[in-house]
Amino acid sequence: MWYMTEERELMRNIAREFTEQEVKPFIAEMENNHTYPRHLLKRMGELGFQGLIFPEEIGGIGPDWVTMGIVSEEIAKESNLVAILLMLNTAICAETIYQLGTPEQIEKWVKPAITGDVNLALCLTEPNGIFNFSENQTRAVLDGDSWVVNGGKIFTTNAGNADCYIVECLTSEPNPETMMGVSYILIPADTPGFEVGHIENKLGWHGSSTGQTYFKNCRVPKEYLLGPQDTVFPIIYTNLEDEFIMFGACCLGSAVGVYEKTLKYTRERIQLGKSMFDTHQSIRQKLAQMYSDIEAFRGMMYMTLAMKDKGIDTFKQAFICKLQGATLMERVASECIVLHGGNGTVKENGIERYFRDAKMCFLAGGSNDTLLDGLSSLI
Repeated sequence: MWYMTEERELMRNIAREFTEQEVKPFIAEMENNHTYPRHLLKRMGELGFQGLIFPEEIGGIGPDWVTMGIVSEEIAKESNLVAILLMLNTAICAETIYQLGTPEQIEKWVKPAITGDVNLALCLTEPNGIFNFSENQTRAVLDGDSWVVNGGKIFTTNAGNADCYIVECLTSEPNPETMMGVSYILIPADTPGFEVGHIENKLGWHGSSTGQTYFKNCRVPKEYLLGPQDTVFPIIYTNLEDEFIMFGACCLGSAVGVYEKTLKYTRERIQLGKSMFDTHQSIRQKLAQMYSDIEAFRGMMYMTLAMKDKGIDTFKQAFICKLQGATLMERVASECIVLHGGNGTVKENGIERYFRDAKMCFLAGGSNDTLLDGLSSLI
């Protein structure tokens, strides 16, 4: 591949070994018992994965978004969830603090996130939606030297397993036209008044904790304001760029993973004295079409990551990475279930999980339908 170097090949091999030896054996525990893989996040810090997009001066080994994509793809071949949690802690949360935070905030939260010692969460969604911020109920009021936060969020990923929460709050009267009035407040998990509510029993991403978070007179120092007061909402849009791109990488990896398992199955499953692959032209053509679609998206994915490494604007491409990635993963996973027949529906065989996780990717971080409408305003 044009984007591979000796260093990236080495990192891919490390990610492949980690996935085979540590992620794969833990998938059943996550799927059956919904166990949060905290130890895997720690290991990804130790292996340097969480530092790939951060500069050396704060403990990273990057920024190198292409290598981040390679690592995410490898992990997602076996577990879309573990790759998504890597993305959450790095490209979404730690990156937000790094871009907006003070040196003290970076020292306290980003550096230990890079090493895997701290898990982070982002609290955005309320029952009325993410972008309908003027009707949000979560507010922060400055009282002397402290912010006092009251309200609640839903669909917080890492709820109950994060050490610090980045909470979107109204800090003045919201103005939908200028999008002013919204701020980020950092709330550590041990803050009095912070509570974790119901954890959802979801279709996919078993092992992640997605649930409700509540803030009842949570008082934090005024220095826990992240970024400029009242002006963070436009920044949310730009931060989504990193999230959407990495969603694409995770979806690519999972599409490759389920495809490779299915190709192997059709070549090993014997019918009428021959393998399914050799017996049925329709099966060969389906697999060829999936391979073609995967490689076409791979070109788009790594072109976008390479552009990002060069400092080129990738905002529109980020939307496409999320849109096309989730659609590809869902379509490939669906076809692979069919090619496995009844075996594809059996949970222990690990094929139907890809389809369930694909639907999570389709909806999370802004549904594909919403993103498609957003992209239409950019073209």
